[in-house]
Amino acid sequence: MKSMLTSSEAILERLELASDEGWPAQLRVSDGTEFDGTVLLSEDQEVLVVFTTKRVTHLHPGAPLHASVTGPSGDLSFYSAVVRVIPRGELHLELPQIVRVVDNRVRGRRALGDSVNVCVVVPLGEAVAVFKVVDLSAGGFSFRVPRQFFQVDPNERLKLRLKIPGCRSVRLRVIVRNLRRDPQAAGYRLIGVEVEMGPDDLVGHVTEALDRSGRAA
Repeated sequence: MKSMLTSSEAILERLELASDEGWPAQLRVSDGTEFDGTVLLSEDQEVLVVFTTKRVTHLHPGAPLHASVTGPSGDLSFYSAVVRVIPRGELHLELPQIVRVVDNRVRGRRALGDSVNVCVVVPLGEAVAVFKVVDLSAGGFSFRVPRQFFQVDPNERLKLRLKIPGCRSVRLRVIVRNLRRDPQAAGYRLIGVEVEMGPDDLVGHVTEALDRSGRAA
């Protein structure tokens, strides 16, 4: 389930939870630079502090960026701007005015193990790249990519093909909804997309196709 938080009270409540539990964050600057870290809401609740895993040397106050914050109950996605930079690895960000929430407790979400080879085919100019799909829900999926190989931005639209063992590929038009570090694979990240044009119930479609091919997990 997806929702949009616009009231300051609702946004603070969700950021407080992320801060208390130390949710991981991924920041993406307009020049393509990415930072991983953890979030902490300041005591006065005026700024969101991100402790990054590497030094911050080239950002300046006012620089815009996109943040994806991953939690057990839901992923947060929002745009913000830098308030203060501490080079040793600390960024102070403006509190967002709008936060997109993707509830991870969606009924019908299905994780795909290594034995289930469902892939997504992405056009790259005259060539294509194939990436593994790691989970599915009724309205979207996530796939794993090398961090430096495939660059996309939140809200970017892509045309893809979903390859299912023993079945014809499915053409999809999707919107990138979140970019996050892959906790299961160093040097990789997960790209979460929402299906804009394709099967109404994606997880049901794939499960049925896998069952027919005799390769369901």
